[in-house]
Amino acid sequence: MKALIERQLYKPSMVMPMLSLMQLMVSLDFNMSQVTLVALARGMRCARHKLSRTGNC
Repeated sequence: MKALIERQLYKPSMVMPMLSLMQLMVSLDFNMSQVTLVALARGMRCARHKLSRTGNC
């Protein structure tokens, strides 16, 4: 289990979303409803950009 955790923590695809979520939670004082709404809004914005092919999120 320890090796699995160590392998996962060194992958940027795993670490960057975790850091982004932690930063969002701290900025919103750990209010889960606000964090959820902001994360959904960002996800919708990202999906819209990918569908319209105007650039990255």
